[in-house]
Amino acid sequence: MPLIYVNDVPQQFENPCKTWGDLLNILDKRASDAGVILSAARFDGVDEPSFRAAAVIARSLADVHRVDVDTALPTAFLRECLLEAIPPLHETALSAKRLSAVFRAHDVTPGHD
Repeated sequence: MPLIYVNDVPQQFENPCKTWGDLLNILDKRASDAGVILSAARFDGVDEPSFRAAAVIARSLADVHRVDVDTALPTAFLRECLLEAIPPLHETALSAKRLSAVFRAHDVTPGHD
């Protein structure tokens, strides 16, 4: 079983986990008991942004040497997610505004392009 760290603190487990899904269930329970949520996961130093996706959950831990997990308070995590969403949403709104101006013009060909 790989070395497991939560917020850079080494973790101990009674039984080795064979898959990331098995380990994730244990880590989720521990986090819930502490009033936090898992916010990020890395396998051997590589970020895994989709760590809850079915394909990742089925991943064997046999070839993984180290798993790092970060936790966050739910409200802090939500705030961070919303703040990260603002710039792309703003850019999308500006693009929609520019495109709507094109479609209100006499020649809409540039809007189709």
